[in-house]
Amino acid sequence: MTYKPLLDFKQALIMVLACVSVLFFLNHPAFAYNEKRILLLGLVTFNLFVHVFTANHPCIFFRFNKRTIISLLIIITLGLCSIFQAIKAEYAMLELSLMLSLLLFTLTYGFTNRQSFHQNSTIIFSTLILSGILYEIRFFSGFLASFFANIPLIWPEPFAGFSNVRFFNQFQVWTIPLFALPALLHPHLSNTLKKTLFAVASCWGILFVATLSRGAFLSSALAILLTWILFRAHSHKLLTRTLLILIVGCLSYILLFKWLPGIFENKSTSALRPVHEFGNTYDRLFLWNVAIEHIMQQPWLGIGPMHYAYHPGPTHAHPHNSVLQWAAEMGIPSTLLVLYLAFSAMRAWIKKFYRLTAENAHYVSPHLWVGLFCAMLSGMIYSLFSGVFVMPLSQLMFVLLAGWMMGIYFYDIEEKPVKPVYVLAYKAFAGITLIALVYSVLPSLLPRLHNDYAGLASKKYSVIAPRFWQLGGIPHD
Repeated sequence: MTYKPLLDFKQALIMVLACVSVLFFLNHPAFAYNEKRILLLGLVTFNLFVHVFTANHPCIFFRFNKRTIISLLIIITLGLCSIFQAIKAEYAMLELSLMLSLLLFTLTYGFTNRQSFHQNSTIIFSTLILSGILYEIRFFSGFLASFFANIPLIWPEPFAGFSNVRFFNQFQVWTIPLFALPALLHPHLSNTLKKTLFAVASCWGILFVATLSRGAFLSSALAILLTWILFRAHSHKLLTRTLLILIVGCLSYILLFKWLPGIFENKSTSALRPVHEFGNTYDRLFLWNVAIEHIMQQPWLGIGPMHYAYHPGPTHAHPHNSVLQWAAEMGIPSTLLVLYLAFSAMRAWIKKFYRLTAENAHYVSPHLWVGLFCAMLSGMIYSLFSGVFVMPLSQLMFVLLAGWMMGIYFYDIEEKPVKPVYVLAYKAFAGITLIALVYSVLPSLLPRLHNDYAGLASKKYSVIAPRFWQLGGIPHD
């Protein structure tokens, strides 16, 4: 049996919904943390319905090699075992079903990109640039209003739409290399448009510096360095432009937020994040030690998905380290398999790039190939210092990037027949995931839809920081 592609309408709808969601996540003032989560739940639920209730569905999964498929199946099996030994199985089920829903959404998005990655790349770049422009307008409007009124900005102002500016960082760190790409991919653009794109990217660089996030700075620097080591001369143009964006952004930040307020004795930036906070790493080390203690207590299956947010301890609902979080909640064997898949994917991406280069057979620009790798690497490194794979906006950004890369990687790989029993199993898996997600999310979703926050607050929480929801702890009732 050979897979048929999704209908063009469904491909377009999934693409449009995902891109419009980025715009809403980032720029709509009504979309706070919980609203972002609800919108993401809507996206993955719609995708699961597409898998279950249509005859045509993505085939990217069946293009994976056997080792990858077996590794994924073992990870899922270990996750199910971890649920059954977790203290609050319904919350563990919610976390695992969301992760599986995101996996299936990534596979769908990868297939969509494979079918028409040139058009889809244009849509994604347009979405990112438009999102950036809209958010920059909000940011600089707030800054200029404060400057001319001589009123101090209170951190996290002038950032808006996020309960913590780190959540904005977690989106932005994926995108810095991407903002450098359009002018390289389209060298015949007019000079005016190229300058406009560079100005937008440079303003994005100002916002990046203004967050004063040491983890984001380190992640981007390491990603740029590793990309240069792995791709050498093939990465020079992209990385030079990326560094230029960051340098201009840094100098502009110093001019706007330090030099000008100093000259005019302006109070606008006097109350922004203190410099001494920039070097504070104690909180991360403490959180990591807590995760290590959980790993030592439950090394095989972990304490259960999401259960770092259950156990008494720090006020954080996750350890700000994706590897330690997975090991603490899902166990060491599952973590090793996830790391194996991550490194195998990066290795396969690099090997195919050099093979296509040697054969002079690139079907997309080498700049895009390198840029997507650098963007993905930036986010993965930052996940070692922050909750990149926890927050809804950065989760969606990961889906977009991973699906984008899958579509490009599998573009020239011939489609193979799939046995009907495997198709049925795939649809059944999507159906079970849909049922598990709906069943496990409704008890915590309905009170939030009805704004019953008094009832939520009355429950006993040992952790109150964001995880699945803004109030992210698992209640002890």
